[in-house]
Amino acid sequence: MSVVKVVDVINQAAYMLTDPGAVRWTKPTLLKWFNEAQRAVVLRRPDSLAINETFSCVDGAKQVLPAIGIRLIDVVRVVGGSAITNVDRTLIDSHIRDWYSLTPSAALEHYIYDERDPKTFYVYPPAIAGTDIEIIYSKSPDEVVIANFDTDTQVISVDDVFANALQEYILYKAWTKDAEHAGNQNRANSHFNQFRVAIGEKTQADAMMAPTNG
Repeated sequence: MSVVKVVDVINQAAYMLTDPGAVRWTKPTLLKWFNEAQRAVVLRRPDSLAINETFSCVDGAKQVLPAIGIRLIDVVRVVGGSAITNVDRTLIDSHIRDWYSLTPSAALEHYIYDERDPKTFYVYPPAIAGTDIEIIYSKSPDEVVIANFDTDTQVISVDDVFANALQEYILYKAWTKDAEHAGNQNRANSHFNQFRVAIGEKTQADAMMAPTNG
């Protein structure tokens, strides 16, 4: 559960811009970039806003994440049953070419996931509708709307460890907006690099979360 307030991230960014009164860059503008920053973090680090919950399968092999989901991270197990392991689709396709039309079952063994279709995954054997499984997926952060920046208490959606990354992204956007002034594009590039350092490279994050094929 995050404890860092959205307004604290925005105020710190304004301070770093030597604009604590938010005159040159207004707080609504900084808030717009904050929302963009949260989406950028989740895109690059899906584990920054991961949901672990029970998912009720539809009938068949093809399953689609809940509407709030943006990317599958893992399928853990059948609720009350056995573990579900990740396998490469070609492995099953080459041995059981018609497996998509097999008789549906509640005893699921494997799942197949392709990052090119991030909101969809397949289960083997095909599922009986209503089969409950435990999944982990990344969700899109809610858009933050603030009416009063002096009293608002909303906290950031991503884990608190990414608070500095959010700030660096806001600074990157601020200096990019003023890139026509000498040196500001270099400042923008520097803050974007710091943002990348703060979240870790996407390839590194993916490697850490990649499920082991069974």
